[in-house]
Amino acid sequence: GAIEIDPIALLKATLRRWRLVIPLGLLLGVAAAVAAWFGISPPKYTATARLLVPEVPPRFMYTTRETGTNYQIFRQTQLVLIKSQKVLDAVLRKPEVQALEEIRSREDPTAWLRENVNADFPQGAEVLEIRMSGFNPNALATIVNATNDAYLNEVVNVDYSGRQERLKKLREF
Repeated sequence: GAIEIDPIALLKATLRRWRLVIPLGLLLGVAAAVAAWFGISPPKYTATARLLVPEVPPRFMYTTRETGTNYQIFRQTQLVLIKSQKVLDAVLRKPEVQALEEIRSREDPTAWLRENVNADFPQGAEVLEIRMSGFNPNALATIVNATNDAYLNEVVNVDYSGRQERLKKLREF
């Protein structure tokens, strides 16, 4: 049959052998604490930057070549450009990024950025998310903000500057 444990008898036996039970309990407690400490991973953080990428760009005066493009292709192009060599080089030129241990410890920081910086249009929205996850929230924010700035300066503002230049030339006539 089944063995029944009498709680009162168990308590009496423990009290009789307290010199053995207390050190054994402490040892098991310490072992459990060490296992928990090494078994539980540190919290993982995610830094995110969001940019509005409208389907219909604003027009200065008349319809330009941009208004006739397929928005799905345009979105996919932006996702590729965020991880382009030009943008990643601009990220890595920033002193605050160069100072990060996460960057200095990499043999190939460009490849590491390309692999760890993520970008997408969640739920098909007109919002571009640049995101990175890891264990150092300050480094994540620095890298995501630098990527956001580099994308704006190397891709978005270059196109905008080109349009401004065309407008300036038109006004000169």
